Amino acid sequence: MKELFAEIMSGGQPDFAECAARLSRDLDLITRFSDTPQDPGWHAEGDVHVHTDMVLREAYASVNGPAAHLNTRRRGLVVLGALLHDIAKPICTRWAEIRGTERWTARGHEAQGRSYLAPRLIDCGLDYSELETLLGLVGYHHEPKFLVVKDRPIHHYRHLCRLVDPELLYWVELADMRGRTCSDWDEGIEKIDLFRMFCKEYGTTQRGGDHLAALHQMLEESLCQHSDDTRDLVLGASLRSLEDGTIQSVEEALARSFSYRETFSDLVILVGLSGSGKSTWIDRYLPTFDNVSLDDLRVEIAGGRSDQASNGRVLAEARERLRISLRAKRPVVWDATNLRKDFRSRIAQLGFDYGALVTLVVLHTEPSVAKKRNVARTHSIGAGVQQQQLDKFQWPELDEGHRILYLDQDFRVLSHFGVTGQLPYGLEEAACP
Repeated sequence: MKELFAEIMSGGQPDFAECAARLSRDLDLITRFSDTPQDPGWHAEGDVHVHTDMVLREAYASVNGPAAHLNTRRRGLVVLGALLHDIAKPICTRWAEIRGTERWTARGHEAQGRSYLAPRLIDCGLDYSELETLLGLVGYHHEPKFLVVKDRPIHHYRHLCRLVDPELLYWVELADMRGRTCSDWDEGIEKIDLFRMFCKEYGTTQRGGDHLAALHQMLEESLCQHSDDTRDLVLGASLRSLEDGTIQSVEEALARSFSYRETFSDLVILVGLSGSGKSTWIDRYLPTFDNVSLDDLRVEIAGGRSDQASNGRVLAEARERLRISLRAKRPVVWDATNLRKDFRSRIAQLGFDYGALVTLVVLHTEPSVAKKRNVARTHSIGAGVQQQQLDKFQWPELDEGHRILYLDQDFRVLSHFGVTGQLPYGLEEAACP
């Protein structure tokens, strides 16, 4: 895989058959493309293998032509995005009723593809910022068309450009639309071009958009004397308000910050597979934080970590202890695997409700490393359970907290978003490869 990625990122253009063969060991779902049907109304060209072959050809046509102004590595990301955009269709495709008609559908394959790839591409050879960009291209590749079809206002475009690189997303989705046969082909191309036009109008053609640059300037001019944590909280809260349409301007964001920026709790939500090192990280970096540990509460309430029958009582008690810390404005860490987005979101929302600074710390550990560490743990879990965790892992999105930190297996920061000053908790940047 690493060699193929390096080739593509250097300008190489292998065909889909070669790519699939070289990726089959590391990304097993690609071997199932030929057996994964698509609805003829949307994809009359055939199965996912046929479609991806066509999309890859269109991506090459773009980077050799109208997208040739992109630098070599950004062109490579467009190609990789096209190659992997439908990676999760084999596990998401279902026969279902849609508006009264039975059709093949692959609902949710974008997000599932992003989650499938994240733990499997750690060692793919990309810089981490490039890996994060690629995951975004896979995870949000249908958004350009949806924003136009649903006539979404500016704040939806602001939200999307935080999550993904809009310029590269345009070229990936254009290849996705061109690489198919359908009755509304011309209309689909038009919608993607309208997305590009709206991005220019709204100042969201680049990652983060004009509004993020304006927020950073506001922080420098008006909050330069405040702590890094306060600035991070104001940045994160302001982004959320601009992206949900609650406010329209940076000036409103600054005015609103007077109500919450003086005293607040620091809520850290750990995310990682069993064996990724969450408890070790807490002991090393957050020794003074209140610690709400689901495993410890299972021992306290049920007498053992493996007792799942008392999960309801454990969660209720955990949330109450979290509320106590948040009300008292004390720093607190929520210690659990937190692999599902809906579960993380409920905890983060408590933090938002109490005016806390919400930070997600994501331990991006290779599955093989987590497996070895799990075996060495005092309280290890079965290999089958750990595989289930990997299969169900929903990769965190940048809008789930005020700031988010991705750490490697040695607890060094691979990437971060929402950090305006020094890295928090005494963390250090990972060395560039």
